[in-house]
Amino acid sequence: MRRSWSISALSLLLIVALSGLLSSAPVSASSHPGSRAAKKSCKTITKTVRGKKKKVKVCKTVKPTASPTPVLDPSKTGPIDVAVDNEGYLYVQRLGIVTKYTPDGTPVANSPSNLFKAGPDCAPWGLALSPQGTIYVADECQPTTITVLSPSLQHIHTYTGDAGHQYDYLAMDRQGNIDAPSASGSLDQFSADGSHHTILHQFASDDDIWGVAIEGDGSILVSIVSKATIVRLSPTGMELTRASLPPQYREVDALAVDSHGFVYAAAGPGCQCKDEVIKLSPTFQEVGVVAPQGTGPGQVNTPLGMRVDAQDNLYVADFGNHRIDKFSPSGALLATVPVATP
Repeated sequence: MRRSWSISALSLLLIVALSGLLSSAPVSASSHPGSRAAKKSCKTITKTVRGKKKKVKVCKTVKPTASPTPVLDPSKTGPIDVAVDNEGYLYVQRLGIVTKYTPDGTPVANSPSNLFKAGPDCAPWGLALSPQGTIYVADECQPTTITVLSPSLQHIHTYTGDAGHQYDYLAMDRQGNIDAPSASGSLDQFSADGSHHTILHQFASDDDIWGVAIEGDGSILVSIVSKATIVRLSPTGMELTRASLPPQYREVDALAVDSHGFVYAAAGPGCQCKDEVIKLSPTFQEVGVVAPQGTGPGQVNTPLGMRVDAQDNLYVADFGNHRIDKFSPSGALLATVPVATP
């Protein structure tokens, strides 16, 4: 299981991000109109991530005159990944349902409700989008599979990789191939129709690879989570360079890259719920923070997926704040799209 982001783990993220889960402008329980003074109860739990144990602090808000806040339905989640086409339409993965939004944020289509299933230890996850509008979905609940949808989000077909190669994030190169980091530590590549599959690169056994993005020259960027490292591979899978992020970042997750080679990374101190979005130069030097961790405008609360459009605007799947955030190349917040629960 990749990083153990099961439904139960997503539920914990939801508890951490309780503030404003159903709103694009979240407010805390203590400031919500009509609410009484609330207390925060915290505990430390141990999670297993790729065989390594991590301690995570989880907090929830409890009203003193009522029973503890119930665990929210884990099927009603914020956005997990986002893709954007050349006309500005957004495609958003929401734990089992892919939704298409107009450029102004109006939902216009959903994938079939029974196509994807979220189990106790898995979930549909990453998206890739072809220039023709075909959508590719990585599905942890069907290990080794990639599901293909039409621009109207109807199921076209599903194809599979090697046994044990469970996929999360996806990226499409200029030749139409799908690049997919796998749970086995390999970077796999599929032809667009699934007829050809190869392993481009095999990482070390302790390299927990996760995010992936394609640069303008076809080079492939892959994140190694727990090493806070980004690796650049050639289009044929040869390692070209790797660099670690500054020491305040202990992990790096989702990646995106713009037309000038600037890299965006969701990075944090060791818990994805604390990640912020940072901008890096083409040589992986930190340029600045685009979106700090938080619940206010221009802030992010568990950023799970990112994409850059043809104008180099950045879109962030802001899971905890239940929205898609759109930033200009200079880092200005341009728009937010509220993501309703399925």
